[in-house]
Amino acid sequence: GLRTEKVGLPIEKVLTVKNEGTTSVTLTLSASAPYKIVSVLPTLPLGQSGQVTVRFDPNESGSFTGSVQVGIQSGQGSVTAGPMTGVAHKLEIEPPQLGFGLLLLSDDPEDNSPTYKERQLTVKNQGVTTVSLTVSTTEPFSVMSGSSFTLPASEAQEVTVRFDAPAPGRFEGSVRLAAGQPNIEIPVKASVMNEEDFLQLLAGLSQIQELDTVIPTNGIADVGLLGFKNVTASELRALLDLAENQNWDSLIEPDQTGIWWVDALIGYLLDAALGLFQRPGGFDIPAVVSVIQQLAGIPPEDFLSNYQAIVTNPANVFSVFVNVMISALNRLNPDGLVAAFGTRNAGDAVRMLIERVVNLYREAGSSMQGTMTTIINWFGPVGVFFLATMDMLDPRNSSGLFSLVVDSLRDILREFSTYPWFAVGSQLWKQLANALTVLGNLALSGNPEVVKQGLQTLIALVITADMARDGGWEIYAFRVKLPVLGAPGPAPVDVIAATTLSTGRSINVFAQFFHAFTGYDSVALDRLIKHVINYAKLELYFRWQILRGRGLPDSDAVRIARYMPGIVVAVNIGADATDAKNKIIAGRGRCGGCFFGVVIEIDPDKEEVVSITGIGISEDEAREIARRMGITVGSKWSVDQIIGWIMGLFMK
Repeated sequence: GLRTEKVGLPIEKVLTVKNEGTTSVTLTLSASAPYKIVSVLPTLPLGQSGQVTVRFDPNESGSFTGSVQVGIQSGQGSVTAGPMTGVAHKLEIEPPQLGFGLLLLSDDPEDNSPTYKERQLTVKNQGVTTVSLTVSTTEPFSVMSGSSFTLPASEAQEVTVRFDAPAPGRFEGSVRLAAGQPNIEIPVKASVMNEEDFLQLLAGLSQIQELDTVIPTNGIADVGLLGFKNVTASELRALLDLAENQNWDSLIEPDQTGIWWVDALIGYLLDAALGLFQRPGGFDIPAVVSVIQQLAGIPPEDFLSNYQAIVTNPANVFSVFVNVMISALNRLNPDGLVAAFGTRNAGDAVRMLIERVVNLYREAGSSMQGTMTTIINWFGPVGVFFLATMDMLDPRNSSGLFSLVVDSLRDILREFSTYPWFAVGSQLWKQLANALTVLGNLALSGNPEVVKQGLQTLIALVITADMARDGGWEIYAFRVKLPVLGAPGPAPVDVIAATTLSTGRSINVFAQFFHAFTGYDSVALDRLIKHVINYAKLELYFRWQILRGRGLPDSDAVRIARYMPGIVVAVNIGADATDAKNKIIAGRGRCGGCFFGVVIEIDPDKEEVVSITGIGISEDEAREIARRMGITVGSKWSVDQIIGWIMGLFMK
């Protein structure tokens, strides 16, 4: 945390020594660590008593016993006083203070927005003892969960604290964690304003200076204001309404293909998948897989009659699954259905997809069947769509492309400890599901834009898998479009990840690899530099909120928010590499070195890495970053195989 302190230590106790003999004595006293004598006992005349102060002050946790050795002058004997016992616990509490930020109260009496916020404290027992804790606070703060618990060594417990806004104002208090008499107090703060007053305040400030703040909302996106000046309260209100009521998924999805029906299909399939897994009580995916296995066990000529019998039975879980896919495809107009599937009927299109998956399952070996089951378990309707369309592109895994994608997915997702991933609302799961839909669309369209998008996605997937496989990267975003304040469009990024280098430097990397394979995009790099500068200049609290919005747990978001941001870009040698380096150097100059850069140069003729350059970090650190992405000078880093597979498939 931000501080380390001893709480309740040292403990001092008084030991009384009485001379019950027949002569005066001079005594020497001693004790072994973690006990210490901190006062000197004078000579004791006959029948007199004296007091000695003993201090208990361990540096580590544990249960300690000891005694005081009382020596009599000139070696005339000794007495042992004891035993003494003491226990010390060692706790890590994150974060070291709890900030609820600003809560806005609506002026609309019919607005049912929540008037409270909740935050989590993580308490971890870093010692060797078992500790029992009680947690308490005072109004307007309250402990919602974790008010009393016992922590064995190395275990952790989350405590949920709520702030209920009683009225506008500033509120401070503390959360007290007590282990018997000693207690630790964690400061808590919150602010409350009426929405209209807050907007008026910001509007007034904008007449004096540029705004650099965040307006909290009850939607899925907060409003960030950076560089805004001379705005009115009504304009801010319109922006706030937009954030609370619009669908901001475009900010976390990959670049679109520019073909309306492909874009629509991606969005609709993802909507269907998310809706499916957010049903109360979940959805019985094993039952869906069981029906696919059942259909695979019958002759192909009997597929249609058995399929119809299953999907017309409303009590069958599989019919619900099919109807969700039909509902998604029905949102395409007839021209889109014809372009994608050669039919105007969404039900026929879904049947075609499922029949291809069933045929693939029937003819596959046990290993491939297991892989298919995993994909459907992971991604539901998106998984079925992906399996069917990838089989069109790479029949029966003939080129190895199918296995490459599946293995890469497994490497990225294995870092999650909670299963299934989609059930916990992971943004990363959604981004990977989106990538599967993009790859699946390669089989439905020969359009160059779709091919380009698929190639970018595939390259990013393989590199991200290398990063996850290393075990030292925390992957939390894949193929995203980041908003850039003051710029006309978003910044595309292949992967965002965090790690700590062997030098001890903790970094948060925003990486663009597509420049080296689908053409250098100077504007895209410009936008990424602006985004990273904006991110780096934000206060720790706002960076934490941004990371939380990407699905990171509070403890991870707080930790990574402290990491130094950097840009990694892969470009072809020559003018592209020179321009990329100059842009990064100029960007660092504008913000006083608030981020670093790594430029990976590729020789497109040899398809190999020829140079790795660090800007704002050492060459060794730059090479370590690249190496842990699977990239070294002279390496092919799977580029030749990937391009060969893709081009070979389309030439067929």
